[in-house]
Amino acid sequence: MACQSCHTVFPELTPFGRSFKLNAYTIDNLPQVQGISSSKDYELLLNQVPPVSFMFQTSFTSTKSAVPDSAGTGTNSQNGQVLFPQQASLFYAGRIAPNLGTFIQITYEGDSGLFGLDNTELRYARQVPSVADGLTYGFTLNNNPTVQDVWNTTPAWQIPFDQRTSAAPAPGAATQIDGTLAERGVAGLTGYLWWKNSIYAELGLYRSAPQGFGGSQGAGPLDSTAGGINGTATRGRSVPMA
Repeated sequence: MACQSCHTVFPELTPFGRSFKLNAYTIDNLPQVQGISSSKDYELLLNQVPPVSFMFQTSFTSTKSAVPDSAGTGTNSQNGQVLFPQQASLFYAGRIAPNLGTFIQITYEGDSGLFGLDNTELRYARQVPSVADGLTYGFTLNNNPTVQDVWNTTPAWQIPFDQRTSAAPAPGAATQIDGTLAERGVAGLTGYLWWKNSIYAELGLYRSAPQGFGGSQGAGPLDSTAGGINGTATRGRSVPMA
């Protein structure tokens, strides 16, 4: 399918793109590798051609005035920074089993020179056509609050797509949901309902799940310097869908 089948202003989703996501990334027209049991239930259902895509971002950043040099007094740093790449990402979005799919983003950060697990979720969904003219329910296990957003418009995706560069001065404070928790490592489980292709509701629970403090410190223990979530945080959303 063409990109515009699922996306409008990238990465925002069309109604078909939302349906693809809500149904656990299992809608496709590709040849399948299948395994069927004696009771004719699917035991295996994989695409013959993996649904993989690639994104490359580069940037040139110039501020109105040069910022002070961090190591020199009375001098300014160089103004005009090229990042090539700023980011490079590899995506997998598709079925991995009946009613089960995943979205995985592996990203190379140009400023750090490191690869890491970016926005990622594992999603299970089922349809119940006989309930009130059609009901879809599901669960998503993800590593960033709002990565499961049905429109791809909330902070994990930004409006428009996040083109900010680390070469530019940034605010010293941000809300927890605006990428802060993603940077500190969280894991969450969200349940959702989609009714009559028009009403959507979700509720999720998140806990800190740091990827490590670096060096020999490993992944913990979690103390006040680790940031993140103290205990468990909830996130909910309910809206009519056009």
